[in-house]
Amino acid sequence: MSRLEGKLGFTEARIVFLNEEDATRNLYFQRYVNIVLNSREAFISQPLATLDYLLFDSLEDDGPEQAYNEISTKKTVMIVDDNHSLRSITSIMLEKQGLHVIQAENGQVALDVLDEEDVHLILMDVEMPVLDGLSATRKIRESNMPYSSVPIVGYTGDKSEETVVQINQSGMNDYIVKPTPKDELIDKVATWL
Repeated sequence: MSRLEGKLGFTEARIVFLNEEDATRNLYFQRYVNIVLNSREAFISQPLATLDYLLFDSLEDDGPEQAYNEISTKKTVMIVDDNHSLRSITSIMLEKQGLHVIQAENGQVALDVLDEEDVHLILMDVEMPVLDGLSATRKIRESNMPYSSVPIVGYTGDKSEETVVQINQSGMNDYIVKPTPKDELIDKVATWL
């Protein structure tokens, strides 16, 4: 969605979300384009009137809108990477979103942490000493522990086809290429929380 917004930033385009009134939206936008929230129920009950309004009417300004990156602040993210600086910078970005962040310098430390802490998402580097991210992910997935199904996002500097295949085969749910712009990182984390 961030890429779509970037492409539409210099146009008159509108992005319209059909949403439930009380639904949480895990989306992050810079707000370069006009974003409209429209009730799904209103769209279904009056589709022609809704389309007419969205396509041809000037939109009313109802004041400040609800934030789009509603990441639950009760969630814990573990960053597993042997690069201390990268872990620290990523931690700061996520903590500013209200998340609790745990750091681990390799896959073995991550496994030890999982035995002690409830983690809701893991950002896992692929190449690390002691225990690499692919092996750590396999151990997590093969375990009979409650954390075996925690979402794991590969956090890698290598986006080659071979690496992407290995990421998928290891049991990781997704991947993101580092260094990652803040908006993309937050968007990816929000997707999996």
